[in-house]
Amino acid sequence: MPVMVSDIRLAEFDAAEGAAFAQHCKAGLGPSVWRGGASMWTAVREWSFERLRARFGDQQMRVRGSDQALDVFFGAVGEREMTFSDYLDAILAPQQDMSRPYLGNFLVNHPLMVPEVLRLIDDVDFPEIFPELASRQFRIWVAGAGQQSTIHNDNYENINAQIIGTKRFLLFPPEDHPFLYAQEVNESLWSSPVNSNQPDLQQHPRYHQARALEYTLQPGDLLHVPKFWWHQATSLTVAININVWHLLGGELDETWSERLASAGQLIPRDKP
Repeated sequence: MPVMVSDIRLAEFDAAEGAAFAQHCKAGLGPSVWRGGASMWTAVREWSFERLRARFGDQQMRVRGSDQALDVFFGAVGEREMTFSDYLDAILAPQQDMSRPYLGNFLVNHPLMVPEVLRLIDDVDFPEIFPELASRQFRIWVAGAGQQSTIHNDNYENINAQIIGTKRFLLFPPEDHPFLYAQEVNESLWSSPVNSNQPDLQQHPRYHQARALEYTLQPGDLLHVPKFWWHQATSLTVAININVWHLLGGELDETWSERLASAGQLIPRDKP
């Protein structure tokens, strides 16, 4: 595991401190949690797996073949189609020794999305923290217990809401990238091949120097992951999250490659 340290911190705000949470996010002071900030949302109060099955059970979904993102980004696992009802059966079944499929990164407000799915946005009420940014993308993540992302970063501000279940986040500051061995997956995504559960310190010896914050989201919590902060999410139970990414749009969104190049910090990927 990385070192859990106190020289970086995750700010925590209670349910009545929404204005302070927003101010902290705007000021660029690092990640923060608004505990209970979404507790009164319709999604948190009324969503359940069976209610969602009744609404969307016959909907065809494209899912990842594995809920372990290392298998997807650094393996040969692809995607497949299944109905939402079949997907729920897969993730609600007792835990097996193999990974499950994963419905993640599903763009709710896609221009061609069916109206019934678009109406999910009516059940959330994300605060308008970054009104100067051009657009917002709402993404939903429906996971079985044990689902895990890679350690990765995004080139936009991220507000993540826990709707059902619990999810643990590890967060690393951007400047710790030499310790994470991240590789460019696409223009907007860099991802680390390090297995944080069982890191191979012979292959990735610098990983032990990485500084991590750890926080477990409960239903109704909101987490701000600032642009370029490295993070990993692990579902501790079956879980639903919905997040909003704030984008400038097009070429205006700086990429991590551009950030590194401007700082002269591009690290050769083939060296430990």
